[in-house]
Amino acid sequence: MTEDLTLISLNHRKIKNYLRRFSSTIGDENNLRRLLLRLFYYDIYGTPISIIKKEDEIKWDDFPKLFKLVKREDIIDIYNKDVKSCFYKELKILGEDELDTYKINPNNSLKISLKTFRPVYKTDWKKLSEEVNNISFDKQKSYYAIYLKLYLKYRYFPSFEEFIRYIFYKYQTPIHRDIKIIFDNIENSYKDVKEFIKINDMNYKTVKDIIIKSTKISNRINIENN
Repeated sequence: MTEDLTLISLNHRKIKNYLRRFSSTIGDENNLRRLLLRLFYYDIYGTPISIIKKEDEIKWDDFPKLFKLVKREDIIDIYNKDVKSCFYKELKILGEDELDTYKINPNNSLKISLKTFRPVYKTDWKKLSEEVNNISFDKQKSYYAIYLKLYLKYRYFPSFEEFIRYIFYKYQTPIHRDIKIIFDNIENSYKDVKEFIKINDMNYKTVKDIIIKSTKISNRINIENN
């Protein structure tokens, strides 16, 4: 019994040291948290999505060998209690009813204004969003806004992998289970905009100015109507 407790203590110490070693910077810790959540959820390009993974479905070759020494719940407990993140709140394992699992329909693009590079404004846009996704607006994320924010950040429209990594970085929870459909819908919506930018030989500053000027809804309406 004493030997078992000693072994458990030793294993916990090994896990704790590993977690501390790979959480020294915000970038390292973000990657560590992605890794830890992959013990509980499936992933795309290493980013956890809202599909729960049973313990017997874990591919242990994708994780450090020492993770097999303790239960996966214990690893999260060690991280939350002993690492004490300087950058993030406690890492939570969400249940099915807390995850982004509402259905996203493919080929459901929005009309994008060539004057604002944003979805054409409609006064009842929140209600329409609820009808399309069959879920209250406050439980949805503004994926189109994130897409534009990443254009401003990167100076180009983001790839799928850049898109999902940023969403995880921002929210620190598994991303929507239909995130690939979401991204494809946005990409299809922006085809004409990208072509418009290319044909008119518009540089980053010009595109940036258009996006920023149309941030406020009142400005967006005025720009669209003129």
